[in-house]
Amino acid sequence: MQTEGAALSAPKAAARTERTARDVVVENDVDEPVVVEIGETNVEWQINACRINVTDSGKSGIRVDPPQSVHAADGSEELGRGVTVEIEEEKGGDTGGQSSQSSQPGPGASGSAVRKASVSKASRGTPNKKARYYEIAVTDNGSGMEHAAIPQLLGVVLSGTKYGVKQTRGKFGLGAKMALIWAKSSTGVPIEVYSATEGAATVSYYKLDIDIERNRPHVVEEGQLENTQKWRGTKLVVTIEGSWKYQKRILEYMRMMAILTPYAWFRFAYTGVRKETSFEVQYPRRVNAELPRAAVEVKHHPRSLNLVLIDKLLAQVKPSTALKKFLTSEFSSVSAALARKIAEELHLDPATKVSQLPPEFGHHLLQLFREIRIPEPSGDCLSPAGQYNLFLGIKKEIKPTLVATYQERAHVYEGHPFIVEVGVSIGGESMEPGVTVYRYANRIPLLFEPGNDVATITAREFKWSTYKIRPTLDKIGVFVSIVSTHIPFKGTGKEYIGNDATPIKAAIKAALRKCCISLKKKIATRGVDKAKVDRKRKLAKFIPDVSRAMHGMLATMADERATKKPRGLSAADDALLDAVASGAVTVGTLETKLRTHIDKADAEGAFQFVAKNVSRKSEAVPLSFRPVPLDSLPDVAFSKRGLVLRLSSQLRAE
Repeated sequence: MQTEGAALSAPKAAARTERTARDVVVENDVDEPVVVEIGETNVEWQINACRINVTDSGKSGIRVDPPQSVHAADGSEELGRGVTVEIEEEKGGDTGGQSSQSSQPGPGASGSAVRKASVSKASRGTPNKKARYYEIAVTDNGSGMEHAAIPQLLGVVLSGTKYGVKQTRGKFGLGAKMALIWAKSSTGVPIEVYSATEGAATVSYYKLDIDIERNRPHVVEEGQLENTQKWRGTKLVVTIEGSWKYQKRILEYMRMMAILTPYAWFRFAYTGVRKETSFEVQYPRRVNAELPRAAVEVKHHPRSLNLVLIDKLLAQVKPSTALKKFLTSEFSSVSAALARKIAEELHLDPATKVSQLPPEFGHHLLQLFREIRIPEPSGDCLSPAGQYNLFLGIKKEIKPTLVATYQERAHVYEGHPFIVEVGVSIGGESMEPGVTVYRYANRIPLLFEPGNDVATITAREFKWSTYKIRPTLDKIGVFVSIVSTHIPFKGTGKEYIGNDATPIKAAIKAALRKCCISLKKKIATRGVDKAKVDRKRKLAKFIPDVSRAMHGMLATMADERATKKPRGLSAADDALLDAVASGAVTVGTLETKLRTHIDKADAEGAFQFVAKNVSRKSEAVPLSFRPVPLDSLPDVAFSKRGLVLRLSSQLRAE
């Protein structure tokens, strides 16, 4: 049954229909999730993932373990097919805060010459004897990095090669560089980098430090290692100071990641000094999950510009470039006709060279872009997780009774396109009564400051009772994922989106409404079913008493019939009284008959309910007709709809 673009279905791994971005995926009575362990080598893995290893080195020692591979069931090695976090707590020895080189420097790599550079004590730092230190190793199976480019890519802050705009994962855009800076600040231990490109015979190895004042990398060690396992990807090892008391947040972060990325496999293991403190958590992968579509780099939209960016774009093009060509080639949504109109508004010739533009051109162009009507940017530069992936992730991790997901079309906020995906679930053992909001920005979980976020505020203001959902009693999960080329975060921590982002708020509310409309139908159906079950249970409760009373009454009538024959009894009535007198009909017999009658009445009621509420579209039964010659049917005619009508002789004569 489809209503208002909502697809009510139960998608399976073997057969799943294609869905558009305008469909609502909704399902009830969720089955157990289909999962695949890492050991199943017959599964075709299509994702780039990573493995994380965290080692607690204690309060005074820092130890570097050799990299480990994930072994499949047949004993073969698997690299990067999922995320594994292993934490080992130990009493580390005093190594003076310096890391020792591992016996196997890289994944699938064997020995080779490694050049070392002198490092001063100041660059190594002096660890705090009262703090705890952790080694974090992150391994992925991505495209890898070229050997000579590694220092520049990881050791220079705010460096990049972007000339267009597209959505990227993350919030700050620093990534491994921020980890390097924190390692430099907390322990002074350089980071270790291993990387190999596709088909490379060697694995690049670097031990990198950073000169924060001059913003340049310092190579401590460098080498090429033999790539015996044909590994591809990047591994980074950092040693930092930290506190394990925030483990709850780490587990919460990983669970939220598992919800939005059901195509990935996660494992988290903690091994403590005491056996009772050890634990392991796994987040299996759904085999029928899809990879999100790749984001396409596009040009900057005129409404997303600032004066600095305009000046930068002017400096990048050739001085001989014409103004019309500059406008059409460097900005999105600017056609040739619009470029000519812009030139006319600025009192400039469209053929004017960029080098001949007046100094105030950038300021005037920026003002004009804000005043004229420009087509909205395309959503091709965005890479949402996908409403079906969100649907599978909620099913897998929350295990709700009802779930619906919906993806809004691309909207625009301050010149930047954005897409909102929303999921609403009801039920789930791990959920608590009330509304719980899970927030994502560019597919990254947001853990802190939820009360100020636009998603949380919108969910609180939403009128749940309109859709037969009880916000204080039901276990409601709201999952909001926002992707954009520019997330309008508030605050330096970038942990929430302000409620003043009106277009984003409207898109979230519209997606919530779509999900709840679909859920309302399911809730209504389940309410009728529940009422029937309750009625049947109440009736069944009285069956033993009613059966005993009826048997007693019939037994009395059978006894009185011997002395005084009652009036109006039929042959069937006499047969029943004879059966009661002979013991053929007992209390148990009457109980069985009453239960059968209740079941039959319940089945007939369910059939009538379905017949009354099913849509006309679903009532239609496809029919096939065998073609026959018209001459062989003298007594029939065909209507406009192709129906065969039998005619009387009188009508035929007319």
